[in-house]
Amino acid sequence: MTYNESLAWFIDNNSDAVHNLRYARTYDFLRDNLKTDSRILELGGKSAFSSFLSSHTACTLSNCDSDLRGGFGVFPNTQDIVLCMEVIEHIKDLDTVADLAVFTGSGIRNMLSESFIALRPGGMFFLTTPNVCSHYNVFRLVRGHHPYMYQPHHRELAPRDVYQYLDAAGFVDVSFWTEDVWAKHHMPNSDIVSVQGIFDRTEPVDMKGLRGDCIFAVGYKPTTDRA
Repeated sequence: MTYNESLAWFIDNNSDAVHNLRYARTYDFLRDNLKTDSRILELGGKSAFSSFLSSHTACTLSNCDSDLRGGFGVFPNTQDIVLCMEVIEHIKDLDTVADLAVFTGSGIRNMLSESFIALRPGGMFFLTTPNVCSHYNVFRLVRGHHPYMYQPHHRELAPRDVYQYLDAAGFVDVSFWTEDVWAKHHMPNSDIVSVQGIFDRTEPVDMKGLRGDCIFAVGYKPTTDRA
């Protein structure tokens, strides 16, 4: 199935239209990795993307909608792909009295650790999450609003944050990119150009091209133990 065909399926079958472009872009990236015997675990409960895969692939799918800061209840080294799509921004820290006053990322680290355990050697961890450094978020900040794309999110991340979390969890060959999949939240092009003008004067080289509103990232469990 092509990208355009998958997008048409989501438009026809998913009433929560805000996610459809992201789902289609996700399928476009993953489709060459979807083998007949692939075992796929989606974190955060079953989404329209899982329904799509169930209808159009022979993969074995399972879902985890429990507290992702704890164990997943999945046998170690059994999953070919773990999907963490629009989930990491909802993960709170572990409930410890010592760290009540600060964000430590402990819940995120535990979720990534459990994902690492669940994956077979060579398995893929795939993530999407809002980009707190996007044109839209910076536009909100410049206009005097809180920069988060969606206020109830516990923590929206920057591309560097995502890389550092995955690298620290032990994933290798980590790569990330950004795309505009939320229709730029109805931002006029003139506003995008204005924000980009700020970036052109100030942004570091390694942030160029990373202003899309959604971060896509992928990492792999090593096939051998790291030294």
